[in-house]
Amino acid sequence: MSAVCNRFTMKSSSKDSVEIQCFEIFDDTKKQKGIVHFTHGFSECTEMFIDVLEYLAENGYYVISMDFLGHGITVGPGCVGITPNDTNKAIWKDMYNLQKLAVDKHPNLPVFMYGHSMGAMMVRTFLVKYRKKIHVNACFLSGDSALPSITFLLVPAAHILGRVVSNYPTSLIKRKEKFVEKNYGNNIPLATKILTSWISFNKDHRIRFANSPYSSGVNASMRHLLGFVLKALSTFAYADTIGWAKKMPNETFVFHGCGQWDIAGFLGFGPRMLHGKLEKAGKKHDFKLYKKSMHEVHVEDEAKDGFYKDILEVFDSRC
Repeated sequence: MSAVCNRFTMKSSSKDSVEIQCFEIFDDTKKQKGIVHFTHGFSECTEMFIDVLEYLAENGYYVISMDFLGHGITVGPGCVGITPNDTNKAIWKDMYNLQKLAVDKHPNLPVFMYGHSMGAMMVRTFLVKYRKKIHVNACFLSGDSALPSITFLLVPAAHILGRVVSNYPTSLIKRKEKFVEKNYGNNIPLATKILTSWISFNKDHRIRFANSPYSSGVNASMRHLLGFVLKALSTFAYADTIGWAKKMPNETFVFHGCGQWDIAGFLGFGPRMLHGKLEKAGKKHDFKLYKKSMHEVHVEDEAKDGFYKDILEVFDSRC
């Protein structure tokens, strides 16, 4: 492969002076035709999607990504979910600042977004929150779903509870002091097997996910995972507030590529409901359900090739 992946840091908007770990993935041998801003899912990180991101880079895209607050190498091994108390606000500014860095570096390139799971919800919220400051030609969303519109009303109370469950930075300091990484190989504990069974039909991927120090598998603390969901409920809840579809930018084409058997997407019902709202609002949109696929379509043996090609086609046709 000829794609290059460079790591760099960016100061977070959080008051806790966190350094966000960011990535730029590109192929110097190809003429750059667009920027792709990638957003990963809950208890995941950029590395888990590196193959598809390198594929985009090898096809002429300048790809940017970050490991969000409380995720990946930004927070460190075994510490997924331990996040600053102001994550609800800082996470959106961090996304905007990263995209602005890329646009400033390549001012003449069109911008695209690719989001997975929580990241897909974040993209939909981001497009609404910053619609007057950004211009995104198209977004490709995988693992997306719909929440009740009133979920956002729970955000203030959830945030308070989350600070009690997983206080920052005390929880992070204690976790780093005591954390010992585990790798069970193929002998994943039954409880973890059950909790990760919905992710993919690909057994090897489920094993990698379960053993990763950056996932919700055997190396994670359920308390801190819950703490993130509570403190940063906005990353999920704001995407489906009443009238969100009407506020989506008219110029942005929205494509959902989701697994037919994705439990998080209610077996396709979630994406269908989202597109019903986009249709009613008169937005440009389309979606596809991939057969023999669960949540992580990008690793499904019988679907990933078509999935890769579809991402490329969505972006290429709108350069």
